[in-house]
Amino acid sequence: MHAGTIGGNHDEPVEAILDRLQSRPDCSSQSSDQLRLIESAMISMTRQVHEGLNARLPVHKLPTELWICIFEEVADHGLLKLRDPKDKSLLARARSLNIITHVCRIWRNRALNAPTLWARIDRCPGHGPRTDAFLLRSRSAPLSLFLAATRQSSLTNTLDTYGPRLHNLYIKASYLSTFVTCDITPGHQFSVPLLQCLILFKERNVDSVEILVSTLFHLHIPRSKALAVHSSCFWWAGRFPYLTHFYLHGDKASISQLLKILATTPVLRYLHIAGTILEHEPSTEQIDDVILESLRALTYLAGDLSPLIRLLARIRIPEQTYIRLAYLTTDMQVSPAHFPPRFLATFDSLDLVSNSLHVTHGPQSGLWWHSETAPGGAAALTPLLLLDRIETLRVYGDEVLALKALLPRLPNLTELGIFAPYMNNLTKYLAFARMVYPAWSVLRGGPGSDSDAAAVCPKLKLLRLESAMPYCWCPEELVEMVKARSDAGVPLKNITIHCSPYHIRYERRGDPGMFGGELVGLEGLVELVMKADTLSGGFPMNRAWEMPEAERYWRLGSVERAAYPDWWSGVD
Repeated sequence: MHAGTIGGNHDEPVEAILDRLQSRPDCSSQSSDQLRLIESAMISMTRQVHEGLNARLPVHKLPTELWICIFEEVADHGLLKLRDPKDKSLLARARSLNIITHVCRIWRNRALNAPTLWARIDRCPGHGPRTDAFLLRSRSAPLSLFLAATRQSSLTNTLDTYGPRLHNLYIKASYLSTFVTCDITPGHQFSVPLLQCLILFKERNVDSVEILVSTLFHLHIPRSKALAVHSSCFWWAGRFPYLTHFYLHGDKASISQLLKILATTPVLRYLHIAGTILEHEPSTEQIDDVILESLRALTYLAGDLSPLIRLLARIRIPEQTYIRLAYLTTDMQVSPAHFPPRFLATFDSLDLVSNSLHVTHGPQSGLWWHSETAPGGAAALTPLLLLDRIETLRVYGDEVLALKALLPRLPNLTELGIFAPYMNNLTKYLAFARMVYPAWSVLRGGPGSDSDAAAVCPKLKLLRLESAMPYCWCPEELVEMVKARSDAGVPLKNITIHCSPYHIRYERRGDPGMFGGELVGLEGLVELVMKADTLSGGFPMNRAWEMPEAERYWRLGSVERAAYPDWWSGVD
């Protein structure tokens, strides 16, 4: 057995090292300085022993690539959140890296020898100790630079100096920014051959970014894949043959200019327009229609509906596309003619909830329309759909009031789901029951109804009811409806009721005063399934709207992200 370098050469036996360490001198005869030297030598040898033991631990045998992934996961506090000037994730990354390099020598060496960890430089107005340290440690790795530009000259100097290494560039214009005009040689272009993502945003109280844009006009980014810009940049010339993500924000934007830019994006997949009023100009009619064969999702938030309809009339989108419209400032009468016919013809599932209409065709395509101003809630938006193709209908909360008028228009409906949100007292559940009753009346037909049971949803087979408490389903009327449809030759096959385990236990005991006892009349007419869960998250349309790829280069705000509210996904 041999030792390393603990006080001797590499070939010195361990026994010899131990003998040498055990032959301690008489400390009482040594001076203070000599004792300090002995103490320092022992500390050094102890440190070497600990380092040798630590180096042999299984965790330190992991590949270097895996360590870099771990460090990156610790340091990464998420992508930049667009339009959020108070985002703290950028500075947090630098703090995390500082902590990593001060854990131990092994961690520090591995972190300092990983250039990609230091290639993201945040809040960089110019040179400084932290910026210089990051640049030195990043070596030649592609850079991601967050630039809080305080002067236009700092922006031009940055692009000239680091342009060849830039991979991602984030530029923030704040109310503290003072853009000073600097001369740029006519015809000059900044070289950014690696740039994939450019983000330019500003705080609300910044009136203008024209001087900043005058610099960006000289930025040639033909290979960029992601672009998030303020509408002031719309006179920016160029082609974007590789662009897949386009985020537009700002006060106003010209439809004609937007069409010109979209015409140069043949592989665009995600188009997001937020808080921008699209302006129609006479010159728009002279521009050819734009074909976006690769478009996967189009989002339009907090804008005016009328110009959006004009925009949709000028772009051709594939059938497998998701369109989300929300928080529009005004509504207008919309018909199926405003949307591509083949796009609408694919839908077979419809959700109505909280002034929102969600319609999809599995994971292929969908339309999400949220309207705060439409009278009658989300149901008022259904005229734009081809309802005869809807096979699955799910209704949430107060939108159950729409069932009386909606059900007779769904001849191919096979599955109906009604979901009551969690409510904190029995009175609210009974009030919800009064809203459910008209739906059973329509499906029952006969006296008190405008139609007969055989004519309303003749293909309906499955009924799914979810509520924490079972009292809101009007059990007597439910039984009458099932019997009437059976007598009319259009029977239901299955009724699944989701409620709390408490009520399931009573139902299994056969307590006549509980919900289960009141459904005895369904025996022999329909398969009845009682499940002990509530709001169990079985909403496939929710998963259809999950698009993590849309946030590959930046983070969206909660209202910008297409996701169902949390209270639909589960209640403890």
